[in-house]
Amino acid sequence: MEPTVEFIYGGGSVERFHTMPNIQGNSVARHSFGVAWLVYMIASHDTLRVDLIMAALAHDLAEQEVGDVPAPTKRRLKIMHELSGIEDDILRDHDVLFDLWPDEKKWLKLADCMDGMMFCIQEMALGNHKARVVYARYRSYIEQLEPIGEKADDVLEQIESLYRFEVHHA
Repeated sequence: MEPTVEFIYGGGSVERFHTMPNIQGNSVARHSFGVAWLVYMIASHDTLRVDLIMAALAHDLAEQEVGDVPAPTKRRLKIMHELSGIEDDILRDHDVLFDLWPDEKKWLKLADCMDGMMFCIQEMALGNHKARVVYARYRSYIEQLEPIGEKADDVLEQIESLYRFEVHHA
């Protein structure tokens, strides 16, 4: 089965961050663009595979069928693993589930969290101080994944530098 244009574009238009007030919108398409670039920045270029970049672009497409369930909700309801399996089934049904190596899965998770941090920084720059709480949550998720590697550490330091600038200039 080939991926369908309707599924890909439908998933890209899903809105994120619906549980906190935002100044700017954020779609799965915008988020996935950021995740793909962050994966590229933190991954080992000696072994960088197309499947990893495609997984970054496709990782949230299933949300058009299951919704964008916030991570704290998944944790509280203890449905993280089950919902992930359902999302994988949906991606597999549309031929956009990519088999990743263990390091690639970690890089994808890191990039996913880092993109969330970047969105929060952009929100704070526009005056949304509520984004600080969400930024801290993403940062705590990254701490649970450490050690993350030298390239990822460098990217994370750049993001945290931007955060410190926003906090001190807000």
